[in-house]
Amino acid sequence: MNSLQRRRFNTMLAATFSAAAWPAGAQSNKPGRMVIGFTAGNPFDSLARVLTEKLRVSLDMPMIVENKPGASGTIAADMVRQGSADGTLIWLSPFGTMVTEPIVNKAVVRFDPINDFIPVIQVCTYDIALAVGPAAPAKTLAEYIAMVKADPNKGSFATPAANNLPHFFTSMVGKAASIDLINVPFKSAGEAMTATIGGQTAAISSGFGDLIQMHKAGKVRILATSGLKRSAFAPEIPTFKDAGYAIEGQGWFGIFLHKATPREVVLRVNKAVTEALKTKELVEFMRDGGLNPALTTPDEFADMLKRDIKFWGAAIQASGIKFE
Repeated sequence: MNSLQRRRFNTMLAATFSAAAWPAGAQSNKPGRMVIGFTAGNPFDSLARVLTEKLRVSLDMPMIVENKPGASGTIAADMVRQGSADGTLIWLSPFGTMVTEPIVNKAVVRFDPINDFIPVIQVCTYDIALAVGPAAPAKTLAEYIAMVKADPNKGSFATPAANNLPHFFTSMVGKAASIDLINVPFKSAGEAMTATIGGQTAAISSGFGDLIQMHKAGKVRILATSGLKRSAFAPEIPTFKDAGYAIEGQGWFGIFLHKATPREVVLRVNKAVTEALKTKELVEFMRDGGLNPALTTPDEFADMLKRDIKFWGAAIQASGIKFE
């Protein structure tokens, strides 16, 4: 074999191995992109970057994180919906973009969460926590409810944004307790925390991971969490069910692909993410952020998505919350 023949053979061999990395129907010569709907530097972005590092290896594909912030994540959703179906465009979506946003902004949301994407895997779940600031004397949920009943002006609670899961979940708590809880939305969990510590609001409702460190530092006091059971990170904190209210619910982050992505590619991405979630680095990252790793099949995640949309659609309608 002369040098020209050898070069041709090596080129063909490399192409064969490259094609074998992705099943038929998938591109093999494009870098992968992990798309998220938020700016760089926030905790969600950090999760995407840690996960992407692991997927570079397990998918044997160069990968970058692509930030497409704006419109509560729906800009990222539209990018994936209109993008390629070769498995190289991987969307890491929060619960709100796929569940609550199409409900509260259905007039402007351009995608169908059920029919426009393929759910690949639920990456992790998180609880909602309700906490009071230092100015509030309540030490338990019962004391907080009694405080608001005695003085309705203390029923304001801060959240990282309007019309999100903490907003809706806490409104459900208020309805169950027969008190008026008023959402005061901020641009971030940090701003909501500052307002609560400063006494602008009596309470704050946000993801458990946003509050646990400030709770441990004595800056706020978590009264209850929304999970099915007490958090392993702080087992001394009761759930709302423990406190006498049969209300529970969790948010999540999950991986989605374009609706036309071949099934074999969907399964390969699912396997790669599953392997990543078992690594020490990701386990520790999630533990520190109050996140619970989730290992689901695509079909299990698809069923969860449908149930969440049905449940929260009914809950939001029953809440009587008015949207501007």
